[in-house]
Amino acid sequence: MSQLNIKALLEPSSIAVIGAKNSTESIGYWVVKNLIASQYDGPIMPVSLKANNVCGILAYEKPSDLPIAPDLGAICTPIRFAPKIIKELGEIGCKAVILFSDEPYEGNADIWEKVGLIAAKYNIRVLGPSSLGILNPRLKLNVSVAHVAPPAGDVAVISQSAAFATSMIDWAETRGVGFSCFISIGTRIDVNFADLIDYLSRDRFTKSIALYVDNIIDTRRFMSAARAAAFKKPIVVVRSSSNIGGATEQLQDRRNKVSYNTAYTAAFQRSGMLRVNDTFELLSAIKTVATIKRSVRGDKMLIISNGGSPAYMAIDVLIKSGCKLAELSYETEQKLLKAFPGKITAMNPINILGGVDAQAYSKVIDIVLEDAQYDALLIIHAPQVTESCQATAEKLIPQLVKNNKKGPIIFTSWMGETSGRIARQTLIKAGIPSYGTPEVAVNAFNYIVKFRRHQKQLIQTPETLADLNPDAMTDAKMMIDKAMRKGVKELNEKGINLLLSAYGITSDTTLSRDEINKFRIEVIDDAAFGPIICLGEAGGDWDIDQDAGVALPPLNMALSRYLVVGTIKQGIIRERSLSVRLNMDGLCEILTRISQMIIDFPMIKSLLLEPLALGRTAYNIKTENVKIGLRGRRSQQKLAILPYPKELESIYTMKNGKGVLLRPIRHEDEPQHQVFDSSLTADDRYLRYFGARSKFSHFEMAMLTQIDYEREMAFIASAKNPMGQSETLGVVRAIFDWDSGEAEFAISVRSDLKGQGLGKALMLKIIEFCRQLGLKTMVGFTMPTNSGMIKLAKYCGFKVTMDYREGNADLKLKLND
Repeated sequence: MSQLNIKALLEPSSIAVIGAKNSTESIGYWVVKNLIASQYDGPIMPVSLKANNVCGILAYEKPSDLPIAPDLGAICTPIRFAPKIIKELGEIGCKAVILFSDEPYEGNADIWEKVGLIAAKYNIRVLGPSSLGILNPRLKLNVSVAHVAPPAGDVAVISQSAAFATSMIDWAETRGVGFSCFISIGTRIDVNFADLIDYLSRDRFTKSIALYVDNIIDTRRFMSAARAAAFKKPIVVVRSSSNIGGATEQLQDRRNKVSYNTAYTAAFQRSGMLRVNDTFELLSAIKTVATIKRSVRGDKMLIISNGGSPAYMAIDVLIKSGCKLAELSYETEQKLLKAFPGKITAMNPINILGGVDAQAYSKVIDIVLEDAQYDALLIIHAPQVTESCQATAEKLIPQLVKNNKKGPIIFTSWMGETSGRIARQTLIKAGIPSYGTPEVAVNAFNYIVKFRRHQKQLIQTPETLADLNPDAMTDAKMMIDKAMRKGVKELNEKGINLLLSAYGITSDTTLSRDEINKFRIEVIDDAAFGPIICLGEAGGDWDIDQDAGVALPPLNMALSRYLVVGTIKQGIIRERSLSVRLNMDGLCEILTRISQMIIDFPMIKSLLLEPLALGRTAYNIKTENVKIGLRGRRSQQKLAILPYPKELESIYTMKNGKGVLLRPIRHEDEPQHQVFDSSLTADDRYLRYFGARSKFSHFEMAMLTQIDYEREMAFIASAKNPMGQSETLGVVRAIFDWDSGEAEFAISVRSDLKGQGLGKALMLKIIEFCRQLGLKTMVGFTMPTNSGMIKLAKYCGFKVTMDYREGNADLKLKLND
């Protein structure tokens, strides 16, 4: 994503405020006033046609009169003046502007277009229109019209809604929540979520990111940025569940298509983000996932309480969230009954009767912590007369701190707004999560469970489907091309059967209706995310947002399993037959094959299989009603996630006569890639990694194999070994910097295959790929002693510059002028 001049927008060294007046009704007045109040230490330069000073600061009549070129221009005039102002700012070297005007898109479309064109000409980044502004408390920067200034912290917020932004700032300020950066993105002419997420993911002062999203207009860039950031720090997002249109969607010409709320949920989950429902949950979730660094093993919770009602309120929320009540071992139960005869009525929740003080809590905690059959422990304390809330908390803190470093994660809920508040603050200060109500504490646990699940999806190693039938696929393509030339909008029965059979989806009319589960699978063209795959139960009309689980292609077996399991947990699908268990593998394989079908055939607009009667095996299905709709010849498919680029595959024959496949790396390559890396000699590893390097972890190897083709490319050389198993022989990768037009590369070849021409073949392939992308240069770095790499680089046309002082050999190749 472009980072051009984003730093100037978020960390400006000087600011011009255009349209400033000495009137409390002027936006410019409040922007200047907030800048002064925040003690911003850079030059503040008001620009005003009438006033010679604003808030006591010397004003200038027009941008060309400014003594220096501002990093940031805050434009507080009506939108009709923006094109002229941006042009003047561009001519003096301004790098970014904020448009505060909240005038509607309707009637101003031509002005918006002019703003975009002029800004692009001068490389000016535009935030807004309808932006509330930017706050960066750490830098003492408040270039906004916010009514309060929150303290510094480590949470970054990007809000599309100005109203949401003001309420969140107010909410956070009263609770002492601080921000590393707060950005009101407004209605997006230029700067988008993706640009800002990329920047904040690299910001060392930001530990977590919160988003308020109405709609997304560049889904592929958004998901690419969010996924890259989610590997590094937690992202929590809130979005209104209604289908929101608005000016930006009109600007993108969505042709009145619908975007589904469940599609947004699927996109957030696929990108490793955690979706919540409202402002309170947003901040609570951010604080929770950022504070609790440990991984959670599962979703089972044990509850200890000094009252029945609070515990049962916690259980209600726990069950609704999809988490589970833990079961203690028989041995643990007996220990509790012996320690508290007649005072414990149940084993989860463990409700302690009578006068409950810190000693009683401590005794129960010691006993249950010896049990390893649960993942989280919730301790609930309601105010009582026997011992104060604060006293109980203080006595338990040493025990809780000691045990919260391993084993189950400990949550607490010290209830009571008056008596419990100080105790909660004491617990939080000691590093023990504490919440005002049991329900909020359970939700915090659910945040951790869901967040870790989403993180696991980012680093899963998926299974691979068997090869499809290439001859049948060729016949299907010819048939569909012919149908589209004739203007056919829907395939006939013969065409449907041909296409399904090419992907191994065949019908069996002998299925017994007593031994099947019936489903509905539908592919729908979503306004924001393109093709989405929907799964639900067969029969009747359905509401996608209520009756279907949704996933974004491309899918593999692992991602299809997440979709099926998710729909089961939500109660969307369930087993109808007690005699036949759900054929999980069969359903996942059908979903994966349908995903591959719509990638291979982008002319498919819609697909419906209902009822899909699934039997005991992957292919033993019955489809009574299949419909496949085609796009118009000018209609384009827009996948939200870039699929595997199969067209980049090629064959190379090494000098020893063995043929190898040169292809983009895939998620499934992780095991072979680990073997490949381990096969390198100690000397080769030293030269490749500029020093000694231990074995890669699963997380690190997932980062190397599960790449985003929008941001980088890795080609591997793959071949079958004598056992018929695929193995990796070499790899070359390039990471793109689109702002500079530069790609940084690295290459490795298996140590025993050097001299076979494989390194040269991989290098030439990545060079040509980068050239075709339009990148300007390729750069690399190696040690001066790496004579093999230097020789290869020179052969491929790289200029080699030795820097013996730094111990580097710099490699540079000019690709395009």
